[in-house]
Amino acid sequence: MIDIDFDLLNKKIQDVNTYYLEGTVKQVIGLTIEVQGVKAFVGELCTVYNQENQPIKCEVVGFREDAVLLMPLGELIGISPGCRVVPERK
Repeated sequence: MIDIDFDLLNKKIQDVNTYYLEGTVKQVIGLTIEVQGVKAFVGELCTVYNQENQPIKCEVVGFREDAVLLMPLGELIGISPGCRVVPERK
């Protein structure tokens, strides 16, 4: 008979960081980052990885057609079209 520690298993499952659809930067206008391929809601946090693969935290502030509009919570350095965007679901 196999002993399974369900409490430990449940904790491990809760600790898993799940990611949803990743998107890419379409364009940057001023401080606004336009992203395609991400489903998100206003106020949600996303991480944009710049050309150096450094994370930049951003917040969803709106939408334009099929694009999500982000504002950075820090400096907007090294962001260009094609940079990876990951929603944090927070």
